[in-house]
Amino acid sequence: MIRLSTLRNVPVVFEDRRMGLLQSVCFDQNRKKICALIVSAGVHGKRIVLTQHVQTLAQSFIMVDQWSKYRRSDQQQMALFVRDTTGLLVGRVTDYAIEEETMNILAIEMIPGYLPQAYRNRIWIYEYTFSKESDEICVSDILHSWPCFSKGGNATCECPP
Repeated sequence: MIRLSTLRNVPVVFEDRRMGLLQSVCFDQNRKKICALIVSAGVHGKRIVLTQHVQTLAQSFIMVDQWSKYRRSDQQQMALFVRDTTGLLVGRVTDYAIEEETMNILAIEMIPGYLPQAYRNRIWIYEYTFSKESDEICVSDILHSWPCFSKGGNATCECPP
């Protein structure tokens, strides 16, 4: 498992040359998977790399075997907010945990909002759904059943409960 935040600004290598830096990713929200990487290539603009063309994904570099020109329509907005099943806004997404081999999203890290100070630690959520209408993440009633806590800034995420 690797945190998406540790991959930002990591060099992307194509044919033994640095193509650019990883800027963001595109999500396939239906399958909870990353479908493409968006690479900032400096004066050449942005490039997009589909996940099937990623050869190696490491914390210090990403190797790819093919890329294509970026189009704004290729990118989906990442979910920023978390609501419970009743529609209550319970927090904001701070990170994603992904599996290196399959690019599946295993968990999301959120920081709760509108809660007492004692509950304002970052939380890893393993059971969630993406709301198609609002581009938000929906979790079960989080106020009554707390998942495992983590301290913000760890390089790795905790194992699922």
